[in-house]
Amino acid sequence: MPIHPYRRHRLFTLLDEEEEEDKKKQYRLVLRSAAFIPLLRRQQARSLSLDVLKRRTSTLLAIMLVVIIFFSYSAFAFTVSKLPETLSVSTPAPVPSTSATIPSMTVPPTTVPLTPIPTPTPSPIQRTLTSQQTQSQTVNATGQGTAPGTQAKGVLTLRNPYNGTPIGVDMTLNAGTVFDDDAGNSPNVQMMIDATVTVPGDGTHVTVPAHVVQIGTIGNISQIRGWTHYGTNQDPVPLDIDNSTPFTGGTDPQTYTTVQQSDIDTAANSLEATTQQSAVADIKSQLHSNEHLVGDPQCSFTVTSDYAAGDQANTVTVTVQTTCGATAST
Repeated sequence: MPIHPYRRHRLFTLLDEEEEEDKKKQYRLVLRSAAFIPLLRRQQARSLSLDVLKRRTSTLLAIMLVVIIFFSYSAFAFTVSKLPETLSVSTPAPVPSTSATIPSMTVPPTTVPLTPIPTPTPSPIQRTLTSQQTQSQTVNATGQGTAPGTQAKGVLTLRNPYNGTPIGVDMTLNAGTVFDDDAGNSPNVQMMIDATVTVPGDGTHVTVPAHVVQIGTIGNISQIRGWTHYGTNQDPVPLDIDNSTPFTGGTDPQTYTTVQQSDIDTAANSLEATTQQSAVADIKSQLHSNEHLVGDPQCSFTVTSDYAAGDQANTVTVTVQTTCGATAST
């Protein structure tokens, strides 16, 4: 049936309007798509970066896995190379099955003797003990000595009394010339001049030092008592000689007491015995209850005295210092 023109016009109008609306929608869609293009591009770039990172990570993990496998294999190969080349395993031979009746038996219990473990002996502890003892003793000296005497000394005066006679001449006397005392003088001693002297023949006096030949107090001659030697004209030396000064200093020989070495030794031996005994007793008193001495104590002695052997003294004091040492052990 044919369509009415109005209706057909209306239908075309609706179609046109509908087509126009579709175009508008497409246009608006195009505008919206244009606004989101940069955002889409950024998302695409980000997705691309993540993909690249994932691929690189996968590649790195694969390389690490290969390296680990390689080193593990190398270590295993090294360990295997150290093992023996062949290992022989002995296979036991099969035991044939036999039926046998084993009689029952009772095994008596075995008694094993127990050996006691010895207790270790502790090592000994050692230490050094010392003691010093000093004692003195005074004893009489028993030696005897003699002090020699001395000669008296003085000055003599000499004169030649024979001036104008044939013997009144100068006379020279050498040192050591001896003159006798005049007979009748007491004590009668001799004089020896100590220097060379020349006596003039004109009677002039000269002096010379001299000494008495005899030793002792006998030569101590005063000037008042005097010593003279008056020579006559028949004497070989006709001179008048006398002492112009007193002669003094003459001493007689004397005996005195001296210290002998035996005096010192006797006292020292006695002191060594007593001091050693005291030192040993002192060392033993230092021992603890669990200690004993290893060997005998060893001692040394130092002896001194206030006088030496040969000195003039009536007594001598001897001192002994004793030092003893010993080893104490537990």
